[in-house]
Amino acid sequence: MPDEATTHLYSLLDQMIEGHQWLKSNLNVVPKSVWTVDPFGHGPVAPYLLRTAGLQNTVVQRIHYGFKRWLADRQISEFYWKMSWDTKDEASILCHNFPFDIYSTKHSCGPDPKTCLAFDFRSVPGEYTEYSLNAVPITKNNVQTKAEMLLEQYAKSGSLTPHNVVLVLVGDDFRYDHDVEWDQQYINYQNLFNYINANGAHYNAEIGFGTLSDYFDAVRSRSKKFPSLRGDFFPYSDIFSEGRPAYWTGYFTTRPFYKVKNKTSTAQTSQKVHSSTRRFASNYSQPP
Repeated sequence: MPDEATTHLYSLLDQMIEGHQWLKSNLNVVPKSVWTVDPFGHGPVAPYLLRTAGLQNTVVQRIHYGFKRWLADRQISEFYWKMSWDTKDEASILCHNFPFDIYSTKHSCGPDPKTCLAFDFRSVPGEYTEYSLNAVPITKNNVQTKAEMLLEQYAKSGSLTPHNVVLVLVGDDFRYDHDVEWDQQYINYQNLFNYINANGAHYNAEIGFGTLSDYFDAVRSRSKKFPSLRGDFFPYSDIFSEGRPAYWTGYFTTRPFYKVKNKTSTAQTSQKVHSSTRRFASNYSQPP
């Protein structure tokens, strides 16, 4: 998941090739869905490369809050992202936009962060955070209440889609670094899922763990046509952190001195390599 504002094309390609080779060599997996939830804005080159590399689906998060509102008002949760230069329409990719500001459990299970915070079950000994202080294990005594609270948030998220399939995240930055959290999140959510699915006819809901590809398969089974959008998602702006709009355009807006220095250094290195190559070639002579 690279920055998409000023990253060099060859850097994007190198990262993609190395990542795909690692997945194939170590896990024997060829991905078809991609996760890009944290670049500060989304450019058109990265999804173009992903589609031409064989991926079918992508997920974005960091787009302007006004555009999120525009999509939500029209119940557009997925769209074909088309490239402006792709006149033959050969490189569009199906894209899902998360409707809320950020990918943490607190901000992604639904529109109410205080309610969603109750469904982050991380509780590591010696760690005192807003989620560890609010973590309450799911038991037979509270499972109904908790399940209905969670379904209310999921239903509100589902109302922003035409198909009522909801993709929800569990976690945050720097998570799952303790074995205990894996069990805490899995066991508590599985208790909720078991209760909801056992009462599926009453709640008109089915829920479970899944991958991105599982999500897109479910969406495609319910929706056959998707709208199309062209262009990029710059600049990015959010309002959740300070209560007023904050604007970002990927790599541009912070530490400009180091970024200029980095680009200058890269250009100089490229020139030196090019010069060395030319000198070597001019000194090399073919044997008679």
